[in-house]
Amino acid sequence: MILLFFIMSKESQSFGKAEHLCGITTINTLFEKGRSRNFHFLRIIYLAGDTIPGIPPVRILISVPKRIFKKAVTRNLIKRRIREAYRRNKSTLFNALEKQNQRIDLAILWTGKEVLSYHEITEALKEIIERLSQQKQQ
Repeated sequence: MILLFFIMSKESQSFGKAEHLCGITTINTLFEKGRSRNFHFLRIIYLAGDTIPGIPPVRILISVPKRIFKKAVTRNLIKRRIREAYRRNKSTLFNALEKQNQRIDLAILWTGKEVLSYHEITEALKEIIERLSQQKQQ
């Protein structure tokens, strides 16, 4: 029983390949038909749909522009912080979507001009996830 709990909690904190949004047609559809919102230094584009078997409730794309951050090291640092903040806080969005039998494709675009701390990124992502989960529950 304890081993089963450990496995379940580990799955909910993972960020596997299936949760990455990939494929040119899927990404193009998201950017053409998706809705957009701005939060502080992040812009999200999302497209909701019905649940498809074998696909997780949330698939995510993270982008940091080369125009603002010239060095790949800096872009990768920001993406790593966003990924980690999302991974730790995604459970509320997953639960809300599973209750409604819905899924969402989500693109997170960095719009800020400077590198922010992990704590600031986490707070912004918590707000985004909370708003998306509330919107899906209505």
